[in-house]
Amino acid sequence: MEPNTPTQVKNIAFDKSGYYSTILIFLVLLGFWPTFFSKYINGTADFGAYFHFHGAMATAWIGLLIIQPILIRKKKRALHIAVGRLSYVILPLFFASVILLKHHTLGGVVTETLGASLWIQVKDLVIIGVMFTIAIVNRRNMPVHARAMIATGVVFIEPALVRFFINVVFPDNIPAAFGATMLMEYGLMIGL
Repeated sequence: MEPNTPTQVKNIAFDKSGYYSTILIFLVLLGFWPTFFSKYINGTADFGAYFHFHGAMATAWIGLLIIQPILIRKKKRALHIAVGRLSYVILPLFFASVILLKHHTLGGVVTETLGASLWIQVKDLVIIGVMFTIAIVNRRNMPVHARAMIATGVVFIEPALVRFFINVVFPDNIPAAFGATMLMEYGLMIGL
């Protein structure tokens, strides 16, 4: 390759990524079943508005990740653009939901694990914010735009998968659960 030659981005058809994004729904159900969804079945659910607001915003974002590539696949570009504009509202509301829920769950109590606990949410917000910015700046460069938007969905893997690992694969071994999750999550991001 000659010096000063721009690097070519591998052109991959991302039009099926919406179908793959539906895996996030199953992962969320699997990971949050013991601590959230099952509570509604056994009648012990006692979650406040912050939990529901956060769940609604996360669901809305995952919904965008599912529907947007399908719209492109079906050649509905104008609708893709119109629906995409919702992301300018949904993402800031998702950020607010994370912050409000974290504030609520902390209850004003400062503990030794506060830094690690906050790091997880801050890291994910930075990742989704940076990836969204890259996607919007490159909205006319489909391979980069698609990769960056897919990467925004990767941050939803960690909360669900780590809960699954803690409850099923590595009971009582939180570091192993986080380690396995991060290996999978960052491996996926690097692969994009």
